[in-house]
Amino acid sequence: MKFSKLRLTRQIKTEDNSLVFDNEVATSIVEFLTLDKLGKEFLLKERRLSPDIIKIMNIKSIENSNILKDMLLSHFDKQRLIKCKVLNESNNSLTINIPSIIIPYYDINNNLVALQTRYIGTRDNIPRFKLICNSSIKLYNLSIISRLNYGDQLFIMEGITDCLAMLSSGKNAIAIQSATSIPEMELDKLSCFSLFMVPDKDEAGRKAYNRLYQFFLRYGNQLTRIDLPQNIKDYSEYYTKIHSKNK
Repeated sequence: MKFSKLRLTRQIKTEDNSLVFDNEVATSIVEFLTLDKLGKEFLLKERRLSPDIIKIMNIKSIENSNILKDMLLSHFDKQRLIKCKVLNESNNSLTINIPSIIIPYYDINNNLVALQTRYIGTRDNIPRFKLICNSSIKLYNLSIISRLNYGDQLFIMEGITDCLAMLSSGKNAIAIQSATSIPEMELDKLSCFSLFMVPDKDEAGRKAYNRLYQFFLRYGNQLTRIDLPQNIKDYSEYYTKIHSKNK
């Protein structure tokens, strides 16, 4: 990889913006990385997701943190990377757990507004999901609504991988980050669509559905619940099993 191919070609210093999403750092990460071997194995072979969907959603992955760290330090001030939670101050290592999927979030105008990592390694003591670059809780794939018409069917999924599975099934879908991470400030943008939800089969999923159901009732919209078969914990598992049988 050649650093000179990036849009940013010099070190950038900023004022203290620890609570503001650092779009430039996030954009550099997304533009620099590709979907490497482990990322492809996880998304395409293990989860059997559509390669076209993964490309459209601009999902990347990382196996070697040193290459990305060197690029970032060559373009940005060290303190800026620490403030936006990409670099650890104590040991100058990246905060991204290796290996990870890199998941960009785009708003209705297709602007990058958040960046999340999803750990795909085997260590049990590593959190699976992490927000970086001072990202806040957002709806995933919100940009899809700019292509929908009033009353179109839209699935609200509980988690990113569930959303990618539903998109791979050919359905319109967005996602909340988790059952407890629901950005209500953005939900009103969905009230003009025919809404469905496939919640996880646990107490957290039930509570998330009830919370969203009550929210959309304020707008005169009834969120329809679709239940998964017995012994299936979430839609991603259902999708994987169905497509494994079809292979």
